[in-house]
Amino acid sequence: MAGAATGVLDAFRRAVEALEEVGAAFCLVGGLARAFLAEARTTKDVDFAISAGSEAAVDELVRSLQSRGLVVREVFQHKDGRVATVRMTWGSSPIRIDLLFATSGLEPLVVRDAVVREVLPGATAPVILLPHLVAMKLVAGRDQDLIDVGALLEVATAADRRRVPSLLAHLEPGRRARALQLWKTFSSRAPAGEVLFAVRGRRRSKAPARPKPRR
Repeated sequence: MAGAATGVLDAFRRAVEALEEVGAAFCLVGGLARAFLAEARTTKDVDFAISAGSEAAVDELVRSLQSRGLVVREVFQHKDGRVATVRMTWGSSPIRIDLLFATSGLEPLVVRDAVVREVLPGATAPVILLPHLVAMKLVAGRDQDLIDVGALLEVATAADRRRVPSLLAHLEPGRRARALQLWKTFSSRAPAGEVLFAVRGRRRSKAPARPKPRR
C-alpha cells in the first residue's frame, strides 16, 4: 500500500490480529481503505468500523482490546450517551487506531457488506466496499472526506455510483438530507474543489453536532 508509513502499517496489522482474536465484527475504513480502493494518501491513523450491537458489547470489546495492549486515549459520545468512536493506540505510539461504533450510523451495514481482501502481503482484513466508503465520507463531510470522495469516484463504476443513494437512505433524516445534497453536487460531475467551495459557506450553520470526547 504505497504512501502509508511503516508505523501505520504495523499498527494496522497488529490491530487486525487483536480484533480477530476478540471476535469483533469489523472492517477497514478511512484513509487506509481509500489507499487500498483508490489512490494512496498520507494518513496517520487506522480506522475500523465496528458492529457491536449494544453499548454493553462496546464496553466488553474495548476491555478485551485493552487486555491485549491497546490503550484508550479518547472516547467520543453522542448527546444521548451512545459511544460514537473510541480512539486507541498501541502503548505510547502516536499512531491512532479509531474504532467507529456509531459515528455515521452506517457501521453495521458497511461491516455486513465488507469483503475480505489482502490489504498487505500476507495480511488480510475485511475492507469496506467503495460505495459504502463514499457514503460514510459524505456523512462526515470534512474537507479531507470530500477530497477522498472525489478520488474514490475517479475509480468508481456506474454500479458503485448507483448504490450510494440507497446507502444514504439508511441515515436518520437530518444527516440523510445533508449527505444527499453533497451527493447531488458530486453527481453533477463537479470537481472535488468546487464541491468544497460550495459547502464551506454553509457548514457551520447546517452541519450536525459532532460527538464530543467523554471527560
